[in-house]
Amino acid sequence: MSGINLTDLGEGTTITLKVSNKVRSIEMHAALAKILREDLAVITIDYQSKQVLNFDGVRIEMESQTEDGMPYKWSNVKVAFYQKQYILQTEGEGNRINRREFFRVGVSKRGLMRMAGRGQKDIIVRDISMTGFAITDQRRELDLLPGDEISVHFEDLGHVLDLVGKVVRIQDEEDKIVYGLRIMNLCKDLTSYISTKQRAGRGK
Repeated sequence: MSGINLTDLGEGTTITLKVSNKVRSIEMHAALAKILREDLAVITIDYQSKQVLNFDGVRIEMESQTEDGMPYKWSNVKVAFYQKQYILQTEGEGNRINRREFFRVGVSKRGLMRMAGRGQKDIIVRDISMTGFAITDQRRELDLLPGDEISVHFEDLGHVLDLVGKVVRIQDEEDKIVYGLRIMNLCKDLTSYISTKQRAGRGK
């Protein structure tokens, strides 16, 4: 598959919007709420203010992952506020990008994992990005499968993260199992948390 469109992602998929002008650049966490056609969708944006966002005169790129965890990027994306909702329009197909371009920050914090019918388990959150995260199972007791959905709670640097993730990758290492997950919900603290971790890393 050389390129994909919005229908290949599906409704509910989390996305990252990279919004920039000549002065600054920010990243916003969002989700595809309703796909209208292959290049048009209603989106929800993780933005706490009730003020309507104006995307006129800015450049927007969009990044997301498919069900199997492959990252894709769309350039020249447009977002407009219409009839009390944000409408996203893509230009052309999304192109696959190198995983290394999907910036991940190391976490290495203990957290709690919950899954329907299994109660809760202690895990280690290994790393996180705007669209995915990884956990380690040092006791080899989670027994997760591709497609399983779990919720993870952890706290770090004054931020509280509650994530819903779908397993897209399983890596069996010598002393543990690493599960790669695609984020399935809007986590209000995620953007500021990643920014804080990036600043902390540069300050070392």
